[in-house]
Amino acid sequence: MSTTPQQSQYFTRRTGPVVHAVRRPPRASPLVWLAGVLAPLTGLLLLAVALAFAEHWTHLPSKLVGRWLLATNPRRPASGTAWDRMLASRKTRARLLQSGPPDTAATAVPPAVTANSYLLQRTGSGTAVLSMEHRETPLRIERLQAEQMSDLAASLLAYRCGVELLQVIRLPREPLVAQARARAAAELESGELFAALGDRLRASRLPAGWDFARMSTADRAYWQEVLRPALAAVPADSLALSGEPSVDAALQGLLQDWAAQLRQAELERIQRVWEEGPSCTIHLQGTQNGVSGRVAMASGRAVPFELPGVTLWRVLQAQPGRRP
Repeated sequence: MSTTPQQSQYFTRRTGPVVHAVRRPPRASPLVWLAGVLAPLTGLLLLAVALAFAEHWTHLPSKLVGRWLLATNPRRPASGTAWDRMLASRKTRARLLQSGPPDTAATAVPPAVTANSYLLQRTGSGTAVLSMEHRETPLRIERLQAEQMSDLAASLLAYRCGVELLQVIRLPREPLVAQARARAAAELESGELFAALGDRLRASRLPAGWDFARMSTADRAYWQEVLRPALAAVPADSLALSGEPSVDAALQGLLQDWAAQLRQAELERIQRVWEEGPSCTIHLQGTQNGVSGRVAMASGRAVPFELPGVTLWRVLQAQPGRRP
């Protein structure tokens, strides 16, 4: 017996001896099902947008969270790294208050300022001079008069200015490279240069390094003839060593290392003279590209330097002092 489309909407269910015809519920549309799934997500998204809008314009959510944290602060446990640091800071501050103010008069002034007199002078609109010389009588911090206090303050400003400048100055590269070449030429004649080149080549795992480790008299004479004109080449940046790329690279690296060592030694020498004397003068001049200058020492040597991209205002902001 066939069923009509209308009859297909029913199905039979037997309950005991009686058979009932039950109407089949209609199936939901896929769009309705999808809307039911996305409704909670849409609600959460709208809530997040509302909170973000309220925070941006009124800061109300953050205020409410802050009030809640303040209200529950006494009930939260005082534990963790942050609390430990806070407690340590409070204990240290309490101990300092109980012990009284520290005596920083003697420790805040470097010994060089009490032994030497430093001066900053403005010699023009874009020039300045920093100078130092030994005091006849070193200052004693605990026995300073009013005039000495003024001189000490001016000396301290000039001293710190000089220290900061000497830490960032840039020495010209050409004299340092020339000195490194002179050292290489001297060691070439004595044979020490071959050992340095061999060590550098072997560190790079190049086979040529072993040639410099075991050199015959003929090989040494050959390399001396090759390296002499290379070290005397002009300009100083060019070695004119063709046909031997590995040896050329090793020699270039060796000269750069020696020039860097000379630069560091020169900077340490200048800084030591600024600290110990007997006298030192730093001439500064502002340029379009930064600051240029020279350091004149008691020995008569004058070392030029430059500070690219730096203005002179930090130097000129200090008030010049007068020597006693």
